[in-house]
Amino acid sequence: MWEEIRPRLGTHFDKINEFATSLTATAAALTDQDSHNAGAVTAVTSSLDLP
Repeated sequence: MWEEIRPRLGTHFDKINEFATSLTATAAALTDQDSHNAGAVTAVTSSLDLP
């Protein structure tokens, strides 16, 4: 029985790993974008000399 389900489990684990890798890359990109946007907002606020 194990020999029958083992390949299917391996396929599922590989797909989960792909999703995890993709989510990690997306999170890193969003973190970079958030940092960039925060810097842009700070720059605009500073240039407007808001309290």
